[in-house]
Amino acid sequence: MKVRTRTKFVSGAITTAFLAAALINPIPAQANKITEIRLFGNSTDKPATDAMIKQFEEKNPRIKVTPTYYAVTEGQAALVTQLAAGTAPEIIQAKPGSGSVDGIVQMAKSGQIAPINRNWSTLVAKNDQALRYQGTIYGVPMSAQGVGYIYSPEIMKKAGLRPPQKWSEVKAFCAAAKANGTPAYGAPWATGWPTIMHSYSVTATLLYSQKSSFTDDQYDGKATFANSPWVKSFEMLEDMNSWGCFNASPNSTTYAMTTDDLARGKVLGWLGLPTVIPALTAIAAPGTTWSFAAHPATDNVKETFIPSSILRVYALNKKAQNNPAAKRFIDFLASADARKTFVGLSGGIPAGPVPGYVPSSPAIAEIMKYRAQKKTFLFIDQQWQSPKVQQTLIAGVQSIFAGSDTPKGVAEKMDKALQGK
Repeated sequence: MKVRTRTKFVSGAITTAFLAAALINPIPAQANKITEIRLFGNSTDKPATDAMIKQFEEKNPRIKVTPTYYAVTEGQAALVTQLAAGTAPEIIQAKPGSGSVDGIVQMAKSGQIAPINRNWSTLVAKNDQALRYQGTIYGVPMSAQGVGYIYSPEIMKKAGLRPPQKWSEVKAFCAAAKANGTPAYGAPWATGWPTIMHSYSVTATLLYSQKSSFTDDQYDGKATFANSPWVKSFEMLEDMNSWGCFNASPNSTTYAMTTDDLARGKVLGWLGLPTVIPALTAIAAPGTTWSFAAHPATDNVKETFIPSSILRVYALNKKAQNNPAAKRFIDFLASADARKTFVGLSGGIPAGPVPGYVPSSPAIAEIMKYRAQKKTFLFIDQQWQSPKVQQTLIAGVQSIFAGSDTPKGVAEKMDKALQGK
């Protein structure tokens, strides 16, 4: 009999006991000597990360942190190359779980990142396995996020519309927006990862809210994507496309293009993450605010769940496990001061206590309501044991929009990816 180990995850849990009583590492005292460490970061979070680095360097003037930032897709490819070549930075911004190539569990399995046996790490819940491998913590969680419809109330009011709360309202919403010359939904499929947002949203309601053990059942051979609401999620995307919900040529539209269009009111909204809000604010007219609406999957508003869980995480390169300066920076990241700075500028929910925390936008406040009501399910890729499942999903949605695959066909390919075929 084949024995398989499997990791279970806590749905969107933020550990309330995550206190940052950081153990400070001694740095050898050498006059005028500056120790440099490097950081691999997400370009979306550049303002927040730069601010954290400045804050750290002010407290540690003999340590210089040099960041390099990448967009998500390009960054994942670059990180794989750098880790293989042994040239990756000491500090790595990553994701929870093992469903992406930069996932904490994925990199820990490969021996590419170091266990973080710090005094604060014991305060991360033992059942929060998205940050642990074989029971040991490998990641410092910074913030949580949620997926939904990101829009400006001011721009929406000007259009005389409101985001749909029921699935049956989506068609009319899209038609009214199109009649005004403004697509209801930005669709930056060319960037890759935005393709997953619709299916993550509707399956949170249609599937995972009712059967949280579905992924376990898949690995036990008791369930498949092809015989589940995943197929319906792709059919719903096809419906939205036929209703004129999206901008023209989604497979040729990038995240940067959608961000600019949304900020300038050329599309009414985007189904994605509030991490886009700092960039929107920088482009949009002064006084423009940004909010969040759950993406409906049924006509019963009370049934609606949203995907929400820890998203931004930092890891320590295995090659830096004995580097005092890198460890000191990791300890700083675990502090309430670092979390406060990060979430304040990146648009997220702190992954641990932050005294006096105030949501950075109405969008974050709305996500927190769903979390308080326990109407969330984690980003499902955190339960997948291989990045190939998400990669197949991304390619599949692009293929559906290119007319070269079907909802059932994409789901069957995802099943093969999950089975390692």
